Order: sequence, then C-alpha cells, then structure tokens
Amino acid sequence: MYDPINARSTISASSTPRSKLTLTPINASSFPELQRVAAVQIESFDPFPEFTDIVEPSTAERPRLPFQDRVDSLARRLEYKLKAAGSHVGYKAENADGEVVGIAYWMKPGERFRIYEPSSMSEAERARYAGYDMEKYSALYRAFQDKIDEVTKSRSTWYLEILAVHPDHQKQSIGSQLLDLHLSSMQPDQLAWLESSPAGKRLYVSRGFEDVGDVVAEGWAEGFPAMRRNPEGSV
Repeated sequence: MYDPINARSTISASSTPRSKLTLTPINASSFPELQRVAAVQIESFDPFPEFTDIVEPSTAERPRLPFQDRVDSLARRLEYKLKAAGSHVGYKAENADGEVVGIAYWMKPGERFRIYEPSSMSEAERARYAGYDMEKYSALYRAFQDKIDEVTKSRSTWYLEILAVHPDHQKQSIGSQLLDLHLSSMQPDQLAWLESSPAGKRLYVSRGFEDVGDVVAEGWAEGFPAMRRNPEGSV
C-alpha cells in the first residue's frame, strides 16, 4: 500500500537517534497499543487527498468522522487482521520516550485481500470501516489483487500493506529499519510486493524492488506504482 511522506503532527518533534529506536511486533492483544499505531497511520495519510478524500469522503451533509472515532475504527481493523484473522504481521518503532513513531504491517503469503460488498457487510465489518466509501475501497483492493495475480502468476507473496513514519520523525531511517526488519526475516525463495509513493521508490529500489507498472482502479483518478522483489537469483 501507499507509504506517506508528510502529515500533521501531535508527537514531539525531537529527533530519534537510531540507537534509541526500539522495533517490536505490534501487540494485537492490546487495544490501546493498536490505537497508538492507528493514530500514526491516520496522521500520516491525511495529507494525501488522492487516497483519504476518496476512501473517507467528507461533505457538508456527511462530514468525516472525528479523529478519535477514526482511530478506534482503524484499531478494530488492525485487531482483526493481526489477531482474529491472523492474516498479517505488524511492527512498530518507538523512540526513547515510548512514542510510536513508525509502523509497518504485512499480509502473509497465501492470503488474499478480502473484498467487501457493502450490502452484505456484517455489523462488525461496518464498525471496522466506519466512514469509508466501501465501493471505492473495494475497487482499489480488487485492482491491487488483480495486479499481483497478473504479475506473479498467482504465486503467493508477502505484501507490505502499510509503511508509515510519523511526520515529525521523517528522514531518520525509521522506515528503512522497519522495512529491513521484515525483509531479513523472509525465506530466500519468497516474493515481496508493495505499492509505493514516488518519494518512497528510492528506498525500495535500494532493497531490490522493481517497478512493475501502475495499479489503476475504477473510480480512482491516480494510479499506484506497484513494486516487486524477487527471490535472490530469480527474474
């Protein structure tokens, strides 16, 4: 998924030296921790209207949900993905003050995106996606899955759904450390996949990812650059 670069902030703007950064798995059994992770993701994505304004539209008749409601909704999604469904693994980066300054979560090989039909969503599913335009959201993830299947010939792959660093802690190698943490744990024969922002491409190319073309979804004006990392020695 997209990796945001700029956003508003509520976290202290002091730098985070590499030696004082702690990388650990996200504790999906702690809802307060999931809320902290969700807050970083939302604050990182909000300045990107090409995504946020489409999946979480805001109008005079139906304004966007309050920030805390959005945090709680996303925390429920993370709880489902990381714990209930067990389809993802996630990591967080904390500074010396215990603040979450970066996050990453990956969908496991063999898993596929769950595409929701708005008319048949359960009450729990609606709560996890409160305020979302599910037709646009589902169209995007359907296009993501189609692109993965087309390029990989339906071979299973690790999928980086989110990599986000809090705006006040950008350009401190936090994103690269979160990325490297998971890449170093992969088996040599495993694929990795993601969609990148233009600013993120340099990092991913340096880690062996190659551009395989944009993902274009119905109802979306912007394309999302897809990138694949092949196992060592393969093409």
